[in-house]
Amino acid sequence: MPIRKADIKLFLLAHLQEIDCLPVISAGLLDEDLQQAVGFEVISPSQLSRKHRGVDPSLLSTIFVGSRATHSALSPKIIASHAVKNH
Repeated sequence: MPIRKADIKLFLLAHLQEIDCLPVISAGLLDEDLQQAVGFEVISPSQLSRKHRGVDPSLLSTIFVGSRATHSALSPKIIASHAVKNH
């Protein structure tokens, strides 16, 4: 399964929000604003797991360090606030 830019965005957003639970990340995609920000509508926890295994951790680290300034552009509280509403 190839890694797309949308996958990287989602993993970085989850990291920024300190979310380490794949079902919570997946549930966050029910929010339309988040769907638009990361570039896809739904993904299951098992798909996230497979994609995460395919990402080089140093790539995420490099991108994360360079993207701190754009944190607010990705609507950083969307996943966490959605997860609280649905649990």
